[in-house]
Amino acid sequence: MTFRNLLLTFFVAFLLFNGFVLAQKQPKSTPKNPKLEPAYAITFNIKNMPSGYAKFGYYYMGKTYVIDSQKVNPKQLKMTFKGDKKLLQGMYFFALPNGELMDLVVEQSANFEIRSVANFLKDSCYAENSIENENFFEYQRYLAAQERKLDEYKVLSEINKSNPNELQTQTLETKKRQTIAQINTFIRAYVTLYPERLFTKIILTGKATIVPDSIPPYFGANKQPNYAYYEFAKNHFWDNYDFNDERLLRSKATAKKLTSYLEQIVFKNPDTIKVAIDKLIEKANAQNEKVAQAMLNWLISYYDQIDVMGFDGIFIHIVEKYFPKNQTQTWIDQATKQRIYYKVDFYKPTLLGNKAPKIDLLDTLQQTVSLDTINSPLTMLIFYSPMCQHCKEQMPEFYKLYQNFQNKGLKIIAINIEKEKAEQEYWRQTIKTNNWQWINTTPNPNDPAFQDTYAAYNLPVSYLLNQNKQIIMKRLSPKQYDKHIAEILK
Repeated sequence: MTFRNLLLTFFVAFLLFNGFVLAQKQPKSTPKNPKLEPAYAITFNIKNMPSGYAKFGYYYMGKTYVIDSQKVNPKQLKMTFKGDKKLLQGMYFFALPNGELMDLVVEQSANFEIRSVANFLKDSCYAENSIENENFFEYQRYLAAQERKLDEYKVLSEINKSNPNELQTQTLETKKRQTIAQINTFIRAYVTLYPERLFTKIILTGKATIVPDSIPPYFGANKQPNYAYYEFAKNHFWDNYDFNDERLLRSKATAKKLTSYLEQIVFKNPDTIKVAIDKLIEKANAQNEKVAQAMLNWLISYYDQIDVMGFDGIFIHIVEKYFPKNQTQTWIDQATKQRIYYKVDFYKPTLLGNKAPKIDLLDTLQQTVSLDTINSPLTMLIFYSPMCQHCKEQMPEFYKLYQNFQNKGLKIIAINIEKEKAEQEYWRQTIKTNNWQWINTTPNPNDPAFQDTYAAYNLPVSYLLNQNKQIIMKRLSPKQYDKHIAEILK
């Protein structure tokens, strides 16, 4: 195995996730009366806590959820969070008033103490009566020490560059390799000793896919990408994820894995992403429906918020395939389902590839303007308001775009959304002031639904249509359109 693969195998996991030790000391135990003892009691003994409220909570699919909070008492070092409801196994956090987080593990026991000997530094925490957290914090201390070594070698390497010394270079490289090898050995030992620990599963989840040396990432002197390398990395990306372990949902690991998969592994093409999502959910469903459901909820939220052209189609695909209207899903409430279908109805008319919806337009002389009568290889619709500050900044740039390509066949229909008489007058004055010679229009008052049909909010909103009036691009900046239009009309 090459050094490159050795480094990729484990080091990604170290930087993303924290915590373990090889110690096997057993936690202290005392007889407890189940009627009197709370379901959990976790004490934090932290030096020099800032004033304000400290919080205790858990992770779920990468997000934080607060269970309880307490006001910091400067006269007391200890703070205990108790509850009568049993904590589910997973990753939890303690948050200082300044927002700094300490992660901790809840597995077999939820009655323990965590203390910090150096102002809450992550490599200065210790646990009592919790072997899992004792493991977790010792790893942090170990890794911090190893990272300091690597940082020192990096500084010395930079100094050595100014006055090169071959022996010194080789010595530093050897030390770096040895340090990384020690970290890898430490990880492998923990994974072997504690295969069912939650943190073992987190480490394995963050483990990078090792592509065989026989499949190079690039070909030839020009370094052309090797499709086989990409396919291997994609097809084996989830090999180390335990779909049967629901504890991974109550951590940052699953959300980070999904994010890496979609942003670094899967080719950023809507159709490719849809296929990749379907294969992933099929794989998850075959092993654990709850994990598949959690992933789907995360995917809906992810593609609802991401603002990339064409990705609204991914959102619609997920909703319609996995949350069909005519079926009831027990794992999503009706209000949420109504909200996501409202967004489906909002996005769907203007998906890429759709024919532009019919819209009744009037020019400045109140004459009808119809999309069907415009014969041009490219037509752009721009919805704007002359009163909108962002539109005032963007519309001159759109007009420059029009001037650059009008002789090559680009037509632009600028659509003022304002309807009131005073606003219409201001619109006409704006046209005159800017000497806009493109097709200036406003929607017919008898077409009140045009804004919903074209999702014409957060103005300006633009759509680029081909000769058949199909939407081929949308919601780009003038500079982004310029590059694409030049390619189409060349």
